[in-house]
Amino acid sequence: MASQGWCADRLEGWLKKNPNKRAKDARDKLEGDYGIKLKYSKAWAGLKVAIEQIHGKYDESFQLLVNWKAQMEAASPGSIVELELEGTKKHRFKRIFFCLEAMCRWISCRM
Repeated sequence: MASQGWCADRLEGWLKKNPNKRAKDARDKLEGDYGIKLKYSKAWAGLKVAIEQIHGKYDESFQLLVNWKAQMEAASPGSIVELELEGTKKHRFKRIFFCLEAMCRWISCRM
């Protein structure tokens, strides 16, 4: 019987090449490649683990973004670094704007 870890290991490379695939596609791929019958829930769990293997845990990845913003502000005082988030309980990254201090000066003197 296939575990979610087994599924994730076999899906990781495929998922890197096909990042928009869904659990049904993953199930079809594993069933076709390995000649097994797989429940949708097992394919979904394996896909979730594979995504985590590729991108890391959500909270850790999000914290990297916050740390990057702090490092940019510390390394280049006078720069503008803005993160826009959405959601109230679990923040989601929406967009980022940054203008390094030297570029800010260049833009202001050109106007």
